[in-house]
Amino acid sequence: MKKGTITAVKCVSGSCSEKLSRKDGFFNRLELAVANHWWATRRPPVSLTAMAEGHTKTPAERKSEGVTTGMAHEEIRQAYQMLGQEATAYDGMITCSTLFGRTICKLVWDMDKADNDRYLQLALAGIREDFAGKLLEVPVGTGVLTMPVYQKLKNSDVTCLDYSTEMMATAQKRAEKFGLRQVRFVQGDVGGLPFENGSFDVVLSLNGFHAFPDKGAAYRETFRVLKPGGIFCGCFYIRGETRRTDWFIRHFYEPKGFFTPPFETAASLKKRLENFYANVTLDTVKSMACFCCRKGESRK
Repeated sequence: MKKGTITAVKCVSGSCSEKLSRKDGFFNRLELAVANHWWATRRPPVSLTAMAEGHTKTPAERKSEGVTTGMAHEEIRQAYQMLGQEATAYDGMITCSTLFGRTICKLVWDMDKADNDRYLQLALAGIREDFAGKLLEVPVGTGVLTMPVYQKLKNSDVTCLDYSTEMMATAQKRAEKFGLRQVRFVQGDVGGLPFENGSFDVVLSLNGFHAFPDKGAAYRETFRVLKPGGIFCGCFYIRGETRRTDWFIRHFYEPKGFFTPPFETAASLKKRLENFYANVTLDTVKSMACFCCRKGESRK
């Protein structure tokens, strides 16, 4: 890419591919940031431990009882710092760790650093620190949020799937940087996952469903490949929570093809998940729905 240009991206089946280049400048940077920030929001659920036991206690209740709720935020923050020169403006937006990233978080998502940290930690709370099972992440994107987490899960078996080979190439480089031999990458579509029924203990989906063109197929497939008693956790945009964000989605993200309607509300999402799963916990952080669900033992 020539110096002084910026590449915008278009989302395809929850992934992104290069679309166009533009002259550098603040408003073009702003447009790029807004277009790509949906990748930046991936954060959701509650404690995997609590869900596995059939409980739906709040994080505050679990904390007061001394219950471990997943990966520690300080460990994650330190892992991000290890990205070093590979960290980009895009990564800064995802982690809300740069001035420009914080500006976009506030402008589009009405979130400050505390909000960003909160739903990121909720997202990762669905994965126990001692998790040693089989996990599927779809879509993996560039892996900026999850590769540092998988570094702590040496005894796990992780499969990362994405529609975009370009995105996965970036994630693979990060996996190599962290020495993640337990992580493998598969190109594929969430609407037709290339795995047998009941293959995974956990299915993690961060910021994918609001972009998937066939959401019904995505719900069915993620359920199908999950083992009985397994955990489905993730997050994505829902409408009706923050007017500012809904405006940006309606007037920018949707017309540009970055997000694909129809969009869930908190009520519709809870009802949909309860049609599939035995236990459902749903929380919201501004316009992000954070969920953690346990599949019934006998459901096929």
